[in-house]
Amino acid sequence: MLNRLSANQVFLNSIPRMIVIGIFLFPVPYSLFSSNPALAHQVEVAGNVAGIWHIEPDHNPKAGEPAQVWIALTRQGGKIVPLEQGNCQLAVYSEPRQAKALPVLQPTLKAVAVEQYQGIPGAEVIFPQAGSYELELDCQPKTKGDFKAFQMKYTVAVAPGTAKQVSATSNEWGISGGVSAIFEKSYSHSGSKSF
Repeated sequence: MLNRLSANQVFLNSIPRMIVIGIFLFPVPYSLFSSNPALAHQVEVAGNVAGIWHIEPDHNPKAGEPAQVWIALTRQGGKIVPLEQGNCQLAVYSEPRQAKALPVLQPTLKAVAVEQYQGIPGAEVIFPQAGSYELELDCQPKTKGDFKAFQMKYTVAVAPGTAKQVSATSNEWGISGGVSAIFEKSYSHSGSKSF
C-alpha cells in the first residue's frame, strides 16, 4: 500500500536535498559571509546565471558618498561570468518605483576583481539622497548561447551621508545625479584636481 504524503511533508523532505544541490550548483566562498554574518549577501538566480550583490562599505551606502557596487556572476557549476562576455547595464531607481520611471543613475560598469572573482561587473555609485533604491542589472550575452539573457534586481537602503547631498536633476553643466557629486567634490577642495 502506498503512503500518500501531504504537500508540506514532500516539501519538508526535499529541503535538505535542495540545500545540497544549491551548494554544489552555486558555490559561494565562506569569505563572502565571514566579515559580518548578519549581513548575508543576496543571491539571485536568473536563467542559468546566479548573482551575488555586494555594496561597499558594508552594504551601508551613504547619500552623497561613493559606494562600490559589484555583482559576482556565476554559471551553474560555479564558473564565473566575466563582464567581457556580456553587454550589461546597471540602472538605479528610487523606491517606490513608479511605472515607466526613468533611472536616477546609470553608472558605467567596469570589470573588477574581488577575491577569486576576476572581471565581474562593478561600478562606483553615488546615491543622490537618503532613501530606498532598486539596482537593476540587465545582461545580454555577446556570444549567442554563452548564457541566457537575464535581469537581476537588488534593493538597498541608503543612509544620510556627511557629504553634500546632490539632486538627481541636472546641474549647470547638464550633469545629473552621482556624476554631479564627483564634480562638486572636486571643485569644492582647494587646489586643482586632475581626472
